[in-house]
Amino acid sequence: MRNGPIVIVRAVLEDLDRRILLLEKSPGRFELPGGKVKYRETLDEACFREIRKETGFILEAFECFLFNEHIPKNGGNNHHITFYYAALVYGKARISNESIGFRWLDFPYNFEGINLAFDEQKAVIEYMSRFKI
Repeated sequence: MRNGPIVIVRAVLEDLDRRILLLEKSPGRFELPGGKVKYRETLDEACFREIRKETGFILEAFECFLFNEHIPKNGGNNHHITFYYAALVYGKARISNESIGFRWLDFPYNFEGINLAFDEQKAVIEYMSRFKI
């Protein structure tokens, strides 16, 4: 059993066409790019590293806009704290072999028929409310 929570960073990556990148990690299951924060790594450093590794994008400007904590019930051991970032990306995604595919979610973001992992849909809705007119 872990002594503390697992800290995770995820990013809402929007391109110039207002599309959001979703990674397919297992058949039919999508999530925002990101991953675990390493020991002695800042949240910003982890976000930069994970996004570059998973998508090929080099973030120049990004902002943390939300965090979420999942505390296990009934003695589970999956205590996670996830920090969500927002960034505008340019160019073509180069998806790593950690994913089996990807898709761009067109604006306005409709999640019907998309199986999003974790609390990703809540994060995208919060992103829309904070950064969209």
